[in-house]
Amino acid sequence: MEATEADLGFSAAGRIEAVLVQEGDTVRAGAELARLDRAETTARREQAATQAKAAQAGLLELERGSRPEEIRQGRANAQVAADKLVDAERDADRARMLLDQKVISQQEYDKTITTLQVAKSQSEAAKEMQRMVEAGPRRERIDAARAEVASAGPPCAPSTPRSPTW
Repeated sequence: MEATEADLGFSAAGRIEAVLVQEGDTVRAGAELARLDRAETTARREQAATQAKAAQAGLLELERGSRPEEIRQGRANAQVAADKLVDAERDADRARMLLDQKVISQQEYDKTITTLQVAKSQSEAAKEMQRMVEAGPRRERIDAARAEVASAGPPCAPSTPRSPTW
């Protein structure tokens, strides 16, 4: 069968390395007509492989959860905040007595109460952070990382335009 014109092309963008036929050449059905530069394709494939490895490493980190050191640090931070709260409570009790005895001003007492309120907030925040570290990453983050790994497969090889087989 003779064809005078056919629309052909690569399915991927890239630099053409070689055109293997010229206009007017006789070609058999399915013959390779042109080839893309493989260096660019190789670089894209290596980049995709690196991204896939990074995605897998991120997933593994999430699946393993918090490291023991992070858990210990969270507990230590919560303990420090609890100790500061106890100290602020003692200071507030003392300040109350001193205010009643008119040894300190209302302003000094108010500052002590503000320090106590800040210590309470910091203690609660440290406890919440400790709970979050002990619980590990959210299920949604792990699911998102799994989806990223699944979608980070190697790229398809570029197509090679071939002569029509009709």
